Amino acid sequence: MTMSRMRFVVAFGAAGLFFCLLSHGVSRAADGPNQLSNSDVAAGSFVDSLFDPELAHKSRSKAKRKPSRRISRERIARRRAELRASDPQFAAFHEPTLAEGAEPPEAGGAAEDDVLLTPEAQSDGEYFDSGFVDEGYVDGGYVDVGIDFGGCADCGRGVADCRGGGCGFGARGVMYVHGEYLLGWLEGMNTPPLVTQFTGIDAQTDAAIGPFTTLYGGNRILEGERHGARIKMGLWLDDYGQWGVEGEYLRLGTLEESFTAGAKDGLVPAAGMFIGRPFFNTGIIDGDLSTRGPSIEDVDTSALDGTVRVDVRSEFQSAGIRLRHNLCCREGSKKTCCGDTVGCGSDVGCGSRVSGVGFPGGPLGRLCNLLGKGVRRTDVLYGVRWTSLDESLQVTEDLQEFTSITATPPTLGDDLDVFDRFATENTFLGGEIGYETEWEYRRWSLNLLSKVAIGNTRQRVDINGETVLDNGAPQTGGLLAQRYVHPGDDGIPGNADDFVVGNIGTYERDEFSMIPELGLTMGYNLTERLKLTAGYTLIYWSNVVRPGDQIDIDVNANLIPRDGGTDSTTVVPRDHPRFEFRQTDLWAQFLRLGAEYTW
Repeated sequence: MTMSRMRFVVAFGAAGLFFCLLSHGVSRAADGPNQLSNSDVAAGSFVDSLFDPELAHKSRSKAKRKPSRRISRERIARRRAELRASDPQFAAFHEPTLAEGAEPPEAGGAAEDDVLLTPEAQSDGEYFDSGFVDEGYVDGGYVDVGIDFGGCADCGRGVADCRGGGCGFGARGVMYVHGEYLLGWLEGMNTPPLVTQFTGIDAQTDAAIGPFTTLYGGNRILEGERHGARIKMGLWLDDYGQWGVEGEYLRLGTLEESFTAGAKDGLVPAAGMFIGRPFFNTGIIDGDLSTRGPSIEDVDTSALDGTVRVDVRSEFQSAGIRLRHNLCCREGSKKTCCGDTVGCGSDVGCGSRVSGVGFPGGPLGRLCNLLGKGVRRTDVLYGVRWTSLDESLQVTEDLQEFTSITATPPTLGDDLDVFDRFATENTFLGGEIGYETEWEYRRWSLNLLSKVAIGNTRQRVDINGETVLDNGAPQTGGLLAQRYVHPGDDGIPGNADDFVVGNIGTYERDEFSMIPELGLTMGYNLTERLKLTAGYTLIYWSNVVRPGDQIDIDVNANLIPRDGGTDSTTVVPRDHPRFEFRQTDLWAQFLRLGAEYTW
């Protein structure tokens, strides 16, 4: 089965599993609370107001909303006394119903100015006019009026006042979508020296004259920032957020890097401005032992007029699908939804014991007290991870020979095109397990993620090279990419004793790999359902192959087809350039900005 077909089967199977679980979860979670809430109306009105203020006003009118206002206790007592005197049914109907926490009367059942008290407001001494009583009961006492940077309406308690949840029924919603913009960096790629500048050429020995300056290569490349995106979708399969399914896809934009040296202009470059490509010659040319050693292939010199261009490309992406299982949910000092083996933070982390040790009034104590509030959850993740890294490095020469440099302008001869290409593909597929801990307090949240994927990386290296002389037929081999079939002892090509010299070809193998990931995310609830997020992610990938590491700068100059052929008398088995798998490790890091919407 080809690689593309395997990718299609894996992607199709993952998508089928996700949508199967999605449909199953919707049927189970449909019994949970999923009604239109005040924040939905407020958010919709805000968006409408950006385009048509009059339309937003109509939306508010349909919702029968009125701005909230605080009312003094004296006015409450005076108004209630008036209602008792004018309406004997008030004391029998309104007060007992609200005091016992039962549902308020239907909208319109009392006078518009009736002052009623919600159970949540009774505990904190906060009162609202009757126009908000019915709406206040929808979200458990907190009326979300849309975008508000002032914190919770009720700051005496934890996150339940901001999101209407905690650890109970419907607290985590039914479904969520999280989209993020990524600004990322991958570890740079090592390369040997690829382009060199030197002073001139010795007329007697035809050797390059130094000093030599490396113009490109010899260090790390592809270290620039990359822009990308990540989308994550999840569905809770029950009403208490105990089990869920989640899928994500991450992609960084292609990072490309180019470098050009030399000028194909029909002129001999100025002294000290000669351009060439360095290599180490392992062969002996014309029986001259002095030709073995450091060498330069001419690009723009007194012998050749031309340019050399280096193009590098890198692409990174990853996807995964997993199950989420809640191990523990702790709301303030109350322990709920806990598994048998998890202590919910009472004995570890920032429980009540930690704040009393060392410096209760210091920064650590205050931090522990803060983390002890709100809601804390810990989920375990089980899933499958796919990750891909595709890279390539190509060196291209566009040359023309000088037949005479004494003429003005110099006489030009044959055209010559040369290219070497090194490409690598790394495809990881494996199982993934991890933990995700979330802390929520009022409108703020903090998320810590740690997970590791363990599996197989399929490594693929593709090396190719060609030389085209004066628009003729392409010849196999460039400079650093070569292939020559050497006749065996009988000297007859095509027999069984022939052997191949060079590194051109496609090479594949499987290697065990691990991809650990750490993430930190902070969030702010802009509305009850909409959260803004910012975070940082660090990923490490072991055992990958990259193009720069596969380049062998040891070359038998007798293999170079530029001079019209190969001197088979100086070629031996396993002569250079050779191919050997050279693998390394890779890290990637991202800064993330995004938004999450929960249904």
